[in-house]
Amino acid sequence: MLSDHLSAAVRNLGRNRVYGGLNIVGLALGLAAAVLTGLYVRSELSYDRFAADHDRAFVVTSELRSPGQATVASDYAPAWLARRIRQGVPQVGATARLVYDQVSLKRGAVAAREELAWVDPDFFAILRLPAIAGDPLQALNDPDGVVITRSVAHKYFGAEAPLGQTLILDGRHILRVRAVLADFPSETHLTQHVFASGRASFSRLARIDAVPNPDRGFATWLVTPRPGQSPSARFETVRLRTYARLATPDVAPAASAALRRLVASGDMLAGLPPGSSVQLELVPLASLHLQNFRGANLGAGDARASLGGLLGLTAAAGLVLALAVVNLVNLTTARAAQRAVEVGVRKAAGARRRDLIVQFVSEAALQVVVATVLAISLVELLLPGLNAFLHKSMSFPYWRDPALALGLIAVAVAVSLITGAYPSAVLAAFRPASVLKGGPVETAGSGSIRIALVVAQFAVLIGLAVTVSVVWMQTRFATSQGLRMDIDQVLVVQATPCRGAFEAEVRRLPGVVTAACSSRNLLGLDDFDTVKNVMDGNVAGGPITHADMGLVDYDWFDLYGVAPLAGRLFSPERGKDELPVQNYPELQRGSVVINMAAARALGFTTPTAALDQEIQVGPGYGAFDIVGVTPDTTLDLKSAQVKPTFFLADFANYPADQVLSVKLERARAPDTVRAIDHLWRRLGQPGEIQRQFLDDYVQRLYVTTIRQGVLVSVLCGLALLLACLGLLGLAAFTAERRTKEIGVRRALGATRGAILRMLIWQFTRPVLLACLIAWPLAWLVMRSWLQGFAYQVVLSPWIFVAAGLLALAIAWTTVLGHALKIVARKPINALRYE
Repeated sequence: MLSDHLSAAVRNLGRNRVYGGLNIVGLALGLAAAVLTGLYVRSELSYDRFAADHDRAFVVTSELRSPGQATVASDYAPAWLARRIRQGVPQVGATARLVYDQVSLKRGAVAAREELAWVDPDFFAILRLPAIAGDPLQALNDPDGVVITRSVAHKYFGAEAPLGQTLILDGRHILRVRAVLADFPSETHLTQHVFASGRASFSRLARIDAVPNPDRGFATWLVTPRPGQSPSARFETVRLRTYARLATPDVAPAASAALRRLVASGDMLAGLPPGSSVQLELVPLASLHLQNFRGANLGAGDARASLGGLLGLTAAAGLVLALAVVNLVNLTTARAAQRAVEVGVRKAAGARRRDLIVQFVSEAALQVVVATVLAISLVELLLPGLNAFLHKSMSFPYWRDPALALGLIAVAVAVSLITGAYPSAVLAAFRPASVLKGGPVETAGSGSIRIALVVAQFAVLIGLAVTVSVVWMQTRFATSQGLRMDIDQVLVVQATPCRGAFEAEVRRLPGVVTAACSSRNLLGLDDFDTVKNVMDGNVAGGPITHADMGLVDYDWFDLYGVAPLAGRLFSPERGKDELPVQNYPELQRGSVVINMAAARALGFTTPTAALDQEIQVGPGYGAFDIVGVTPDTTLDLKSAQVKPTFFLADFANYPADQVLSVKLERARAPDTVRAIDHLWRRLGQPGEIQRQFLDDYVQRLYVTTIRQGVLVSVLCGLALLLACLGLLGLAAFTAERRTKEIGVRRALGATRGAILRMLIWQFTRPVLLACLIAWPLAWLVMRSWLQGFAYQVVLSPWIFVAAGLLALAIAWTTVLGHALKIVARKPINALRYE
């Protein structure tokens, strides 16, 4: 019996090659899109699950609120907290800290700049990463111990066995390889591949622990001596992550409660502005990738996932698959009349309704099986390109992954039942007597259901078109238009102190338009400046404002294309602009430029109102005259509002990490960058040069948004294609079905234009109804998505109107060809039809 059904299904598919091909191709595209999207979402949800016992590993996250400043949520924790957790949280079995560092490593002729992590010895007891040589659990007990990954071992040691071999750090310290880890998958929060023992006296962890720092204060400081400057030190807040291993996963709530009590009992707010608050949480390691960190650019390369974005992407892929299913259902039921006689004869010959349903479900299943095979082939073909675009290593091992194989089978069965159930019910409901007499063959309501499906199809298309438009508008706004800074061809070199021989030589290089020094916090380059560059300021009788302190050169504003809203900028012709070496404890006296956020915080309603006002900065720093007000500028429009900022020209006194911004000529940029690198080495600057183009940095800040935008755009393109395929088949059938009607209308005097308008209007009404459904839903969804950005584009009505017009244009273009063919026929030929 089954073989008979399959044979009949194959014969029917062969008789309807065009419609069958449209069904199979559309369904294959929908299935492939769903599978690829599913692989991406599964990858994003599987971060750090490769580590053994990952469910027992937790990371301490913090949320800092300070008056006048944006909330900072990050994976930062103070250095002393790990010891206090071991003492005060009994559910925790081990803790370890990780501190980032940029170092130079050398072995023989191989030398490179590496991102290194200084970690406590228990780090690998918490993160049990797979090892291929040595014992990571014991490797970092020795102060000179270092653990590297396989790729780093191959880079420095080639085919040699790396265990026991040495690496030279920054040209003077020796590290000995104690263990080698397997290379990490792309699904991990760890960006480092070199882990050195924090017990080394020269490590950042050892230096942090050597600073007198009792259990108080939120910030972790490092002090690097800087001769000839008062104060003779460089202060640096360190990004430090704290890990904890729980006895069992189910004690996490109790551990979090104990952590909150520990924070409440300590003096964590020491050094923070009055009114500040800190909240700490224990986050499972596998959930760290989904945390909504904001307010500080803690590594632009740490592209974190948004759970809402993943859900939206999954929904979009599901809708595309639904479109493919709708196409199959629509075309199958629309062509029901072509099989009416077959159904009538079989029922008259004794076929039961159940037999007919099995027959038509078998036909649908055959198309689904063929489409599934084609979809699997498309996934295999497209996956390498998707991996390259997403910088992932996703695989599609359906033959050895039971969950994946069962998922594919379940989807295929579900689609078979969905696409076969309703059409088979429609076809099996035909009455033999009516069919064989030539009476109406369409069941009641089938036409309405078909129209409803077309409306749903176009509603999905319109919604996806709106989504794509808003995502790309927001991305463009966030990476260029909204910055209010010209970052094109701007190279930033980390150089502290910035002023000196290197800066002077860079200015003279061919291809350099201009260059300017500034403090690093002004650009927020992977910085965590919660307290070190913040000072209080107020005008007489006005509110106290917590503002960032930014150091700028004379040319800095011009380099970034920032013009004042009122007043002027710093100039070398003004004697008070550049501050001299301070004679402590005397207060400074000079000029300051503020941004508009600072002007509002100080109580000024307009930029002009702030000019020539005296502002007290401190405590104990000095009095400054406001000479200019600039627009609010930032590189990060996503995570936080622009902070109030005071700009000073005080490189002689105020300690800050500094950068040199270099504006390059586009045509000569590659040669100029090489010349800057050579100049750095020639002048004997410490360490390898650390540089990056600002537009690349901004792109990395939004890499997740950009990637998901591209994926949604592809899904929208597929939805458009599927809508065209479905409408093409439906229009062809409609034109064929109404051939006699059109002939009669023509014979009674109807013009071609009237017939054409009738046919086009038939497909215009569903599009208009789809707009009424899609517009409010799309507005709600995109409004919610935009809430994740500190600065947003406006949801203009034209976006929704344009999406509706696009759908209307698609409908008209698809139908027009068939309509023209029908109206061109002679009435006599149409009346002879059937």
